Amino acid sequence: MPVNIIPFFSSLAAPCLIETHTKRLAESGARLFTPSEFKEAFQNGEKVNEAMNVFFIGTGGTENQVAEFVEDTKVSPPFVILSHPANNSLPASMEIRTYLERNGDKATIVHHPLNGLVKKLRTWESFTGILETLRKSKFGLVGEPSFWLIASKVNREKVKERWGISFHDYNLKLLNEKEDTSASIIIQTEFTDNAFSIDIPLEEIEKASTVAARLERLLKDESLSAITVQCFDFLMDTKVSGCLALSHVNNQSDCTAGCEGDVPTTFTMLLSRLLTGSSGFMSNVTDVQSESSSVIFAHCTVATSLVSKYEVTTHFESGMSVGIRGIFDHQDVTIFKVGGDNLSDYWVSSGKILENLRSEDGCRTQIRVSIDKDVNYFLENSLANHHVVIPGDYSELIEEFFEFVSLRV
Repeated sequence: MPVNIIPFFSSLAAPCLIETHTKRLAESGARLFTPSEFKEAFQNGEKVNEAMNVFFIGTGGTENQVAEFVEDTKVSPPFVILSHPANNSLPASMEIRTYLERNGDKATIVHHPLNGLVKKLRTWESFTGILETLRKSKFGLVGEPSFWLIASKVNREKVKERWGISFHDYNLKLLNEKEDTSASIIIQTEFTDNAFSIDIPLEEIEKASTVAARLERLLKDESLSAITVQCFDFLMDTKVSGCLALSHVNNQSDCTAGCEGDVPTTFTMLLSRLLTGSSGFMSNVTDVQSESSSVIFAHCTVATSLVSKYEVTTHFESGMSVGIRGIFDHQDVTIFKVGGDNLSDYWVSSGKILENLRSEDGCRTQIRVSIDKDVNYFLENSLANHHVVIPGDYSELIEEFFEFVSLRV
């Protein structure tokens, strides 16, 4: 769903001013309509109202133009009004916003110098592409959410309404089906060849690689964008962990896999991949130190593409099958979580990995991260337990994305 810009100028505005402003707006990559062109397109049956339509208020004296345009085209709210610090753009925008809101419609002013507006419009164009991808996404759930995720449930209908994602359920028994031996051998060979230490029998890796091949086949056969697995129950039933399988899927450029049937965190991983191009480390929050503003994140699986090296050991809680102890570089990171009934709540902060830990009392991959925001969030109002750690600082990008989404709701 693209961004359409409809600029408004006073009849007294100089032609050179109009030309300068419209040329700059066109550089954003968004589709540009004059009010009359938009009306014509609307009357000719073009679905222009299905896009995100923003009003650029070039000058003052445009208040009635906007009111008449809204009435004539029945353009749908919410309304986004772009203003800049010249030519009485902001005063006119304030009058327009109040008028629209008095008519019962949500309207928001986004105010920047012209260069800032063009930059923001470029970013919005990329965000509309991400939203379109989400609308086409198929989300698979193999098994059910783990019973301890008592604060991590979602309303699927509300998620569908907000993000467009469709949910598809699969039986855990699918991961026990026969699999092409060559596919699992390739996964096993790559996994073992790149590990710097292996302290479990190779037959355990062989069994886990077979599950990885089955999960990968399910993703491809069903054209899924993301999948989450009730992996602990699968481990208890089969004595095979999902840690290698989830790591393998998350190493791919176009797939996302989460643990424990956790829909909100797997969605967080899917969205973060679309925004940043990177996989993320889904993890438990195992310790919070207010004094040092640091948090320990830990889990038994991690995409091996995220770490500098990794050991192959057992799954922590069970002592069985395969777990991965990944070693991260000390680097800037983003900590991110989306939650709520319709996945509209979020929290994000930048941070830095301080150290890799090796406690035998926790999941295998363990990192201590300094957090730039108040760490008491994790103790007082966190979005449940699991959070996603993403290499690089994308906190401002994520904040801007959710600001953009709020304009459209």
